[in-house]
Amino acid sequence: MKIWRFPSITSSSGAFRYPHDMTQPGFGANDERPLSDLARQMLATAPPASIPVPLNAVFSPVVRALARRRNKGAIAEALRHHQVDVHITDYAGSTVTELKPRNHPRTVGDDYLVYVHGGAFVVGEPVDSIAVGLTASTGLTCFSLHYGLAPATRFPTSLHQVEKAWDALTSGLSGRPVLVATSAGANLALGVLEQLLERDGAGSLLPAAVVLFSPAADLHDFDSARLVNEGLDPVVKWHGMLDKALPAYLGGHDPDDPRVSPILADFTGLTVPTLLVTAERDLLRPDVLSLARRLEQHGVPVEVDDAPGLWHAYQQVPTPETSASLERVRRFVSAQLSA
Repeated sequence: MKIWRFPSITSSSGAFRYPHDMTQPGFGANDERPLSDLARQMLATAPPASIPVPLNAVFSPVVRALARRRNKGAIAEALRHHQVDVHITDYAGSTVTELKPRNHPRTVGDDYLVYVHGGAFVVGEPVDSIAVGLTASTGLTCFSLHYGLAPATRFPTSLHQVEKAWDALTSGLSGRPVLVATSAGANLALGVLEQLLERDGAGSLLPAAVVLFSPAADLHDFDSARLVNEGLDPVVKWHGMLDKALPAYLGGHDPDDPRVSPILADFTGLTVPTLLVTAERDLLRPDVLSLARRLEQHGVPVEVDDAPGLWHAYQQVPTPETSASLERVRRFVSAQLSA
């Protein structure tokens, strides 16, 4: 397993040291560089991460509307800046948002991205800054999947919706798919990979590569070992946020189910090159590193991009660090598609 530790663009509060059982990269692993001004501003001014109301039929639409309003301007600006066009379409009964880079129109046989958005299973939109940025940086058309949000839609319905959409796209399009997902969406993407492996190749198409940003691989209640970044991550926390969102999604289902907590799944036989992206302040960083170990144990070719000083899914915020991260992902995807 490769663990990439990239210096910041322009701060890490302290030099990073790899766990003793992980491999250091050979370039600047413990370099300290200051964060960009935009990243430091985000850390200084981000409002407290919380869901201040119960997640029920009355308040959940309000929570989603507020999240949508908060992100609307940034997403619109990203679409303009990156010159990405968007339209909603249907593939065999699955609703999909198609993002197209204007300077790279898709032709028959082209490879493509399949994206599953995050949002703690309770918020989130198919068009977010990561989907837009990757569409622009890779030059690939991105098909972003729609799935129902909790508590109206719970496990396993959301997983089945994503799996159905994957099948519809990959059976109807030529070219090779690259599976990309963020946070809760990465949980669903891992669940789809489990299902594809269980089919043993019977009519299923595995992705050419997998990229997971801050994947939610373990839906058990957080213990102290997993709370090392509680209060340090400006966008997600356990108390007052995930402790509400996860039960809303699970609806009482056992988190020991590997489809719920992919950290428990058997990925033996998965040979797809996989990149896990996390950061020093990411609340889910301990889970991401545990997932990397798990995948490696099962023979999956896995690499980890672990950025200093940054937070959960930091690529949603336009900073120099985001641009650098998306460029690293582009290089990873390009290398796999060129192999």
